[in-house]
Amino acid sequence: MGKRWNVLERPTLELADQLRSADHSELAEGLRNAVPANLDQGPSDSHFPELRARLVQVVDKSSADEELRRTAQKLIEVIDDLPTALGRCGIVHITWQETKNPRIIDPDPPHYSGHWNGSLGRRDPEPDHVIYQNAPQFGHLSDALEWARRRSSRVFVRPAWDPGNTYWAGDDTSGHTLPGLEEPS
Repeated sequence: MGKRWNVLERPTLELADQLRSADHSELAEGLRNAVPANLDQGPSDSHFPELRARLVQVVDKSSADEELRRTAQKLIEVIDDLPTALGRCGIVHITWQETKNPRIIDPDPPHYSGHWNGSLGRRDPEPDHVIYQNAPQFGHLSDALEWARRRSSRVFVRPAWDPGNTYWAGDDTSGHTLPGLEEPS
């Protein structure tokens, strides 16, 4: 199911099995419920807050085996710093978002958002179509690019000054034909 599955969701389900075997069924069930069943259908990271909270419960459970508590702590560290756990890989897409519909009463302010996902397979031997992480909202392109480049050398941007076109902002210069991103002066 991909890199993120191997470093986060699969080990979480294995931990749940171990907790069930150690008579901690409630903790095991909480972990199982926090991992979406449809991960092969392009999951996002929306389950991370619930999963992290369930892992904290394992760490805080004094009657749980120390090894199980250490495993839970390591999985919390993966959630907190996914780029370190996965390494620099995949593709990041950054897009300018601006709501221009007058019917929307309380739109988000204009911002950059995006996502980090696995490769699409043309250049990688093991395609991974999973969204690893959704980007927070950024007011400035430089902040969005810093977030993106920490995660991948392949970065695509639809900037505020030209939101209808995609530009290359990665440092991997092979295999793309897009114009390079240059901020207007």
